[in-house]
Amino acid sequence: MDAAEVPFDGVGRAGGAQPAFPSRDQPPGRAPYLAAYPLHRDEALYGYWARLIASGQDPLLLTPWIDKPPLVLYLIAGSFRLFGAGGAAANDLALRLPGMVASVLAVPALYGLARAVYGRRVGLLAAALFALSPFAILFAPTAFTDPWLTLWLLLAAWATLARRPFLAGLLAALAIASKQQGVFVVPLVLLIASGDTLDDRPVKRPVRAQASRRSAVLARLKPFGAGLLGSALAFGPLTYWDSLRWHNRPSFWDRSLSTYNPLTLAAPAEWPLRLGRWAEQAGYWFGHPAITAGVLALAAAAVYLGLRSCHGPWTAIQAEDAGSALSGGRTQRGRSRRGGHSPSSGHDPWAIIQDKDAGSTLSGGRTQCGRSRRGGHSQSSGTESSGPVRVPEQQDAAAAQLSPREARLTILFAAYALGYFALHVLVTFQPWDRYLLPLLPLVCLLAGRGLAALLAAERGPLPALALAIALTGAAALGVTGRLPIGSDHGAYAGLPQVVAQLRRQPADAVIYQHALGWHFDYYLFDAPQESRVLPTFEQEWAEAARLPLAGRGLALAEAGRIRRRDGSASFVLYRVTSAHAAGP
Repeated sequence: MDAAEVPFDGVGRAGGAQPAFPSRDQPPGRAPYLAAYPLHRDEALYGYWARLIASGQDPLLLTPWIDKPPLVLYLIAGSFRLFGAGGAAANDLALRLPGMVASVLAVPALYGLARAVYGRRVGLLAAALFALSPFAILFAPTAFTDPWLTLWLLLAAWATLARRPFLAGLLAALAIASKQQGVFVVPLVLLIASGDTLDDRPVKRPVRAQASRRSAVLARLKPFGAGLLGSALAFGPLTYWDSLRWHNRPSFWDRSLSTYNPLTLAAPAEWPLRLGRWAEQAGYWFGHPAITAGVLALAAAAVYLGLRSCHGPWTAIQAEDAGSALSGGRTQRGRSRRGGHSPSSGHDPWAIIQDKDAGSTLSGGRTQCGRSRRGGHSQSSGTESSGPVRVPEQQDAAAAQLSPREARLTILFAAYALGYFALHVLVTFQPWDRYLLPLLPLVCLLAGRGLAALLAAERGPLPALALAIALTGAAALGVTGRLPIGSDHGAYAGLPQVVAQLRRQPADAVIYQHALGWHFDYYLFDAPQESRVLPTFEQEWAEAARLPLAGRGLALAEAGRIRRRDGSASFVLYRVTSAHAAGP
């Protein structure tokens, strides 16, 4: 029976008449359009909290039991204030709009990060991989906090590479203010800062032969202090907001640990099973495990290039008149092996290989990464120079090489990604898909560099074209909602229709439900009807309700079913009526 055909006027009144019982059954179906997905129960909970803020009933969330940092909740509340919470018809679009904004902004953020590491071409490839990922597509129209966590992670990493410690600290704190897992952004920032310390730009020698030890220590502590100051700008208000609730509610940190079950090291016997579950979730990154494996192979290729550049000879080209060479992944900064400066000659001793795609120049044993501090391209020194001359073999070799800086950062990003994944396997985190969203852009970053090397290979364009076709098909799976990722994809289909039926009942009606409390808190936020929980298992609803009702001369009758587009039932509506009216 279609929802519009359900006769649902005989709902009971408070005080002993006829309560209504909505019930879920049947397996989930699929939603046909990206914007039509029903709300996941967590999305409904965040929407309820945001409505408390937007309505002014509880702007500091002093009464509910909060297990999340508040930043995303206040962003959703701001969206409700701008576009309306919806009243009788809740505004799900306003609820999900902040997540859409974060997901869209994550694409240029990944481009900026990848460009800062590898150059413009890899930046475009990494951003394209992320934009085509059905995993990212399906999490965009959601109210989850993970898209914001992902955005702050990318921006914090980018700010660290740009030598902006204050901004990096602020962005890392914003990640924590969005979701507790934002604490994992801090190790990434520290890794990047340590790995990017030895840059490839000229070292300015002090006037004195040796700087004082005190000055050296202060120089090292200055970026760290700036980062702490930036983080305090966001973490301070977060802690103050949390402290306002401590008189009657636990900290959201404590609450999250209790609601997620104690986070402990999983038993070693469970590791293989947990690895399989997390791998299954990661298999949806690009729509199908085979496509995901191909992208991971590209990321592994980038890591291989990084390891080879750090631990093996990565070029055999030597500038004879410069008296220097690049070997063993070590940069000889413009000096011969005997320590003297390379002599000048008739051509530029620094310009040997120029990798335009990576935006770097490998020259005379020295790596010039992209642009000088003044923003211009690094210029070669010396007298007249004909510029770099590259034969096809050199072009392929250059595309397959990483500068020392690129190699360090590649290995650090890979180590962080592996550590992030291993932590979720070994510790008792729930194997939920959204926990892997922050890891996806880092995989795309590494895979973008591997794809750039593949495109430069002699036979690389053909497999790259096959990958592009596969990714396009995977993106279509995401747009059409054919993957069980992100928000609900059918388990709660038709719930707004159920709510519309319930809202039409008398103001003193009593609504009984099981496992729909968060949805009803959101959808019936300003409704006069009372919602109560029926604490029984879903399969026992009918019998559990009929027994006590029969003793009072009442009966439970099915009022109708809400069906999905494929014909399966998603909700069953019951009403309480007199035993005589119900019949035998």
